[in-house]
Amino acid sequence: MTKNLVIRASAGSGKTFRLTLRFLDLLLAGESAERIFATTFTRKAAGEILERVLQRLSSALLDDEERNTLGEQLGRPNLSRSDLSRTLTSLIASIHRLRVDTLDSFFVRLATAYALDLSLPPKWTIADPVRELQLRARAVEGLLRDDG
Repeated sequence: MTKNLVIRASAGSGKTFRLTLRFLDLLLAGESAERIFATTFTRKAAGEILERVLQRLSSALLDDEERNTLGEQLGRPNLSRSDLSRTLTSLIASIHRLRVDTLDSFFVRLATAYALDLSLPPKWTIADPVRELQLRARAVEGLLRDDG
């Protein structure tokens, strides 16, 4: 199993499905949830990954057919209820430490952690769309005022 995996594909091609399976495979292999990082472009997709991980574990725990299907998809034909129960219990206990984020939030976290190294001012922030429009308008006003 590769340590890191990047999935690049167009919309609707099954990235969320593959990321979900990868996440589950790592969990079932004994990797702690807080050591797994999944990132995608949208909040919706990030939420779907976490939702699907929980749903697939729960469904497979409660239904033999779902367990067999998940086992086949993961290449784990002997997937047991005890494996699923242990994994689900561990995941729920550490759910507050899961890292399923958007790329934007990941880069903001990196920039925050290394703000001094990046020469960012203290308490820097990313402008939301409304603030961005206000800043643009002030910049244009300033340019026009200086021209006259």
